[in-house]
Amino acid sequence: MLKKYPKALYLTWVAILGLLPAPLALMLNMSLLESSNNLFIYDAGIYAYVWWLVIVYLSTRPSWLDRLIGLPAMYFVHGMVGVFALFAAFIHWYFSFSMHEEIKVTGNWALYLAAFLIVYSSLFMSGWFVDRFVPFAKIKNRLNKFLKHELSVWVHRLHFVAIFLIWLHVHVIPRIAILTPFMILFDLYTVYFLATYIWYKYIASHEDTTFTTIVANEKLSKTVQQLTLRLPKGHSYKAGDFYFLSFRDKNISKEKHPFSVASAPSKNPNEVVFTIQAVGDFTKNIPKVKVGSKVILEGPFGRFDAIAKENPKLPLILYGTGSGIAPLMSMAQEYKSEREVHIIWSAKNEDEMYFDDEFRELAVNENITYHGQAHRFTSDALKNILDKKEIITGLFFIVGAATTVLKVEKNLRKIGVKNTRIHDERLTM
Repeated sequence: MLKKYPKALYLTWVAILGLLPAPLALMLNMSLLESSNNLFIYDAGIYAYVWWLVIVYLSTRPSWLDRLIGLPAMYFVHGMVGVFALFAAFIHWYFSFSMHEEIKVTGNWALYLAAFLIVYSSLFMSGWFVDRFVPFAKIKNRLNKFLKHELSVWVHRLHFVAIFLIWLHVHVIPRIAILTPFMILFDLYTVYFLATYIWYKYIASHEDTTFTTIVANEKLSKTVQQLTLRLPKGHSYKAGDFYFLSFRDKNISKEKHPFSVASAPSKNPNEVVFTIQAVGDFTKNIPKVKVGSKVILEGPFGRFDAIAKENPKLPLILYGTGSGIAPLMSMAQEYKSEREVHIIWSAKNEDEMYFDDEFRELAVNENITYHGQAHRFTSDALKNILDKKEIITGLFFIVGAATTVLKVEKNLRKIGVKNTRIHDERLTM
């Protein structure tokens, strides 16, 4: 199981959970005369606070970390660190005691707010529950009529209020506030992480942010739109990557949303193509966006190309469902002359098979195999269309709606595909 993930991911966990909070905890333990039990309780609060600061940094989506562990893994780390921070904060809250009202109020409200944010984010900003449990998915779909994605982004920013409350909480504890070395280090941690966030989000011209222009906006089907953007000189991306797009058009919100590339960088390095299912609250306005409109590209992100190149002799099985075929189209075009590629695509109906002719043309190449159909492939069907070599040695890349991707992976494991060779990108938002 560990072979599926890069070593950098485990080093990231070690750094976040252990190394980063350790200097601050060590400084407190050296400065405060207290029993070991009480020091443990205080340390739990310190670890929680540092982990919340780390969450702030991860929310900037640092490109260097994406290329090491991938953005989906980064989001998972982001979410789990929040859970660990809440657990550590609960230990601190439950076992600590104070007579000062301001200490209790700031600590209590920080904990309540953090708990609310974990519950809210788990339901509306991640697929932890909605991807796997139908009741949660139904609740989210009903509430999404009122709780739009843009609102969820602002709710998530209450994280900064929680951080401020904790910072204030520490500063109003008399026996801690007089520990000058500790307080200096505590404030340096706070200033560094918050300054990093402000720098990347509001001040610096981020190295992964690019201004570009829409050169084509075409309808592929009743629900799918294809956007073509011009790329400036010097900007490049890899097959299977994705960007966060922010449109500067009055017909659509300016909030950033992720979309996968559908073009191969070697085929046309001056343009990038996105295939977008225009059915969501945000994406339904994509057809209204005018050619010539400005777009901000943040990225590229993604590890599909890196994973493929780490295993250059293994066959690639690219399995897309619906509009999830976009990044796999990119990879198929990029690798069609270099290695064995098997494209599997299932769409909602015949009208949504907009790439069918193009894939059939690609399949003329002796390296390419293509199977496409309306409606999902069963495990028996997959067993028939995949040969033994592909099942045993193939690298599987699966992209689509989260619930469907999980079912596809279950079917693949049924026919003998090892989980370590399955890589996915779930369209959850």
